[in-house]
Amino acid sequence: MRILAIGTHPDDVELGCGRALALFKKKGRDLSVLVLTRGEASGDPVVRENECKLAASIIGVDRLYFGNIADTRITDGIETGKERIR
Repeated sequence: MRILAIGTHPDDVELGCGRALALFKKKGRDLSVLVLTRGEASGDPVVRENECKLAASIIGVDRLYFGNIADTRITDGIETGKERIR
């Protein structure tokens, strides 16, 4: 089974479902995380991204992706879906 968790900002996935992800990993599941922004509206984006990478490694995330959406600019429309992921 493959698991994909999506969060708006760095730390959303870790705080929202980090424990569940760690349990899935313990059961041998493949984990991917997509973070849509770098969280620049509430802190240094470089620091926040590095903290996210560290947390992902602790949880056991196999793949971590970051979207290229400006913080506070996420919509429920097509614009969000068209943004690039790195």
